[in-house]
Amino acid sequence: MKDYRDLMLKEVLPIILRASDVRNRTRDLVRRCCPKGRVVLIAIGKASASMALGALEAFSGEVEGGAIVIPEGIEVGELKGYNLEIIRGGHPLPTPGSLRAGTAVLEWAATAGRGGAHVLVLVSGGASALAESPLGSISLEDLVNVNRALLTSGASISEDKHR
Repeated sequence: MKDYRDLMLKEVLPIILRASDVRNRTRDLVRRCCPKGRVVLIAIGKASASMALGALEAFSGEVEGGAIVIPEGIEVGELKGYNLEIIRGGHPLPTPGSLRAGTAVLEWAATAGRGGAHVLVLVSGGASALAESPLGSISLEDLVNVNRALLTSGASISEDKHR
């Protein structure tokens, strides 16, 4: 029995941990799936800092800039030194930072389109509150009220998204 436990701890567990690491998974997928060339990176969500780090490792210097949208409390030390705009939005309820994030994401995407760069958008949980760009006269207060109503409704996230 000891041999089995040793095998699990020494060989299988490290494989499982590596496969579930967001940074490593993003790096590996970007290396396999994304075209080479100039890139604007946009990452939004609770795992956006880790996803962005993985993408930066995969592109090795080809990232021209972009926006990383994260909630309060997420460390971004390793992202410093890149031309990345770090914006803290609200989660689970949108904040003024969420509106700044929505504007920045749209501006970075438009800049890339004009300059011929590829745009890589990475999205994880929480993105719908972290970056907002409301249409027309919808206010931040309106967004907060709708989000609060959905959060307290008892509906699952998939039901909320289909309302």
